[in-house]
Amino acid sequence: MLFLLCQLAVIRLLLQACASDGLPTDVAEMIQVITGHCDGWMVYKIGRQAARYGHHSLAATIFAQLTLAVSALGLCSTNVFNQYSVS
Repeated sequence: MLFLLCQLAVIRLLLQACASDGLPTDVAEMIQVITGHCDGWMVYKIGRQAARYGHHSLAATIFAQLTLAVSALGLCSTNVFNQYSVS
């Protein structure tokens, strides 16, 4: 867990440092590779930081990846929501 938090801190630092100049392609690709090895919450936090520092294209890619992962789990089906709805 500590390793993932360190990765998040390094990614946040890279996103902040490149906020005004734009994110180099190799850094964006590295971040996408890292998000492939993280859990959903960590991926969301990385995407949120990307959006916060103005890297909207990267954030959109990360959130699209996260959306596919969640929908593959079936968490977005209406059956799950109907099961817990208050009448």
